[in-house]
Amino acid sequence: MIRTAVSSAVPSTPSRGNFRGSGVIGALQHFETRYGRAALHAAVAAMPPELRTQVFPNQPSLGVLPGRLYSYALIGGIMRAMIAAMKVTDEDAFLRELAAAGMDLTLTTVNRAALNYAMTPASYSLRAQEIWSLYHDSGNVTVLPSKPNEYRVQLADWPAHDNYVCRVCMESRRRALEHMGAVIIEARRERCQGWGHDVCTHFFRWSSLSGRAR
Repeated sequence: MIRTAVSSAVPSTPSRGNFRGSGVIGALQHFETRYGRAALHAAVAAMPPELRTQVFPNQPSLGVLPGRLYSYALIGGIMRAMIAAMKVTDEDAFLRELAAAGMDLTLTTVNRAALNYAMTPASYSLRAQEIWSLYHDSGNVTVLPSKPNEYRVQLADWPAHDNYVCRVCMESRRRALEHMGAVIIEARRERCQGWGHDVCTHFFRWSSLSGRAR
């Protein structure tokens, strides 16, 4: 049963392990624009009851507010429900699409220009923790360059994160690299705390059409 509410979603968030709403609103808007409001309602219906009560399908972006923190369990649950509702067969492509839409909406005109014309993967990596902390309340980020056009992003002390959140975070970084002129050759998750590892590791290798991305 779909609820109607007049207040914004009030999540039950753990003390650590949360994602800021501004990082997911773009994905929610893109999903509704592309697939329709009926599909969004179907996704909500597919969510577990304990998560469904934390969203409001009759409000924009399910009632998610940009400045509020939401548990990784809720964000991952929304992604799973979207996949189930749309009977997605290629999850990686679907999550890549949502992550790109979320990243594109999150970036202001000024920030997008900085990525497009000023920042490079190397300079971006120097601000990796600062940028990460804009959207997450946990996680220590270390960028480990291996060759001029590749590096690994290591995430430690990142509790309670959902497997789907980990995948979307990798795809969001892919999109940021693309904004810097990088043509992604390979992006993959090598390790994940959800798989029993002590850290999560995302690997990226790229080339550049312009020769600018370094």
